[in-house]
Amino acid sequence: MPDTIIAQATPPGSSAISVIRISGDLTSSIAKAACKIEFPAPRRANLADYHTLSNDCIDQVILTYYQKEKSYTGEEILEICTHGNPLIVELIIKDLLQRGCRIAEPGEFTRKAFLAGKIDLTQAEAVAKIIKSKSQAELKIANNNLRGKLSDKLIEQQNHMLDLKAKLEAYVDFPEDDIPQKDKQLLLGEIYNVQSAISKLIQSAEETKSFKGKVKALLIGPPNAGKSTIFNSLIGSERALVSEEAGTTRDYINEDLFLDDFIVEIIDAAGIHNGKGHLEVAGIDKALSLIPEVDLLICILDSSLPYPSEFFSLVKLNETKKVLLVENKTDLERALQWNDQPFENTISITATNEDDIKDLKNYIGDILREYFNYDPKHSLAIEARHVIHLKEIEVAHPAAALRPQQRRWPRPAGASPGPAGPRRPAALPAGHPAAGRRKPHSLGSAGDRA
Repeated sequence: MPDTIIAQATPPGSSAISVIRISGDLTSSIAKAACKIEFPAPRRANLADYHTLSNDCIDQVILTYYQKEKSYTGEEILEICTHGNPLIVELIIKDLLQRGCRIAEPGEFTRKAFLAGKIDLTQAEAVAKIIKSKSQAELKIANNNLRGKLSDKLIEQQNHMLDLKAKLEAYVDFPEDDIPQKDKQLLLGEIYNVQSAISKLIQSAEETKSFKGKVKALLIGPPNAGKSTIFNSLIGSERALVSEEAGTTRDYINEDLFLDDFIVEIIDAAGIHNGKGHLEVAGIDKALSLIPEVDLLICILDSSLPYPSEFFSLVKLNETKKVLLVENKTDLERALQWNDQPFENTISITATNEDDIKDLKNYIGDILREYFNYDPKHSLAIEARHVIHLKEIEVAHPAAALRPQQRRWPRPAGASPGPAGPRRPAALPAGHPAAGRRKPHSLGSAGDRA
């Protein structure tokens, strides 16, 4: 029985246009029967009236037809652009159901593309990431995956491993042919190059996890150091109360800052000192509890005051956290002195100076790009599923069989019996789920995708 799926490709609600997508065996017959176009020109806009089974004209529409094998799903596809009235969309979908179509399941268009070999599994996952991306960094990384850059890296290492597997098995099967010392070193180099590449991919999962939403940055420092003024200057509005009285901020407040390709959640919390009142102590404890949860600590000090010994006795800055030291109030006479300044990243500003705030934003962006090893052209999205399979590959890789204490190469002729060489390694099978081999294809235009 013919199977044809339909779905509204645009969000529900009123708009200038709405798009209904059809994929399956009934596509051509729908174009002919409903829109009176017997042979729609592929990949071209076709103006037509949409008629129901009872021959009522619902709307004037634009049809775009994609041929079988040259579409996103590998099936015939028809896109119907209607005026963006929800009633029109409802009536056309109701008519299509009466013509034998069914409502597509979530992600079914992309599933069809995967099953047809148009995209591999990492690219199918990238489609979902592109739809849900909240920052430019996340979007650019998802696009790298969609273009097949992650797949290419995985397949490249897969090919290396299959080549190594063949070489090692040849030495195991023919132990009388001893491996020359030079070849041993070349094999070991190839083995550990592959293992290094796999390890880097696993490591990059940690580096890119903060792109899945927001990067968190906490403003922390002694009371009255100017944290709230800097917070307001960064976000461009008077969100936090500013007062000469120390300890104005009790609970923390947060706002999103769009910084280059990142969404940075800026958090302003209570100043850290030996508080007296119950409410003040609770605010300080809350500020300290936020430290493990953030990606970047922005430590703000008043450069017109002496070294804040009390602050540094209470705050144990985690060495694994990236810290930016901001020396504020540089328009005043400097009193802050360091015996040994422990922070690599330091900037001196005046919070009320617009140029200084621009410099601070640029500095934060530079730190984030370096910290997360972010490269918009080459960074990849390594998901939890990928990490699981990559770790399986690490265990199955020949290097796992060639630990230094177990490295036994084929014995020379005449040597005493013993292990002939390393155990036969389990290599990555072709089409391993981490790679998800795909057929050569063209993804087509953006309009082909669902």
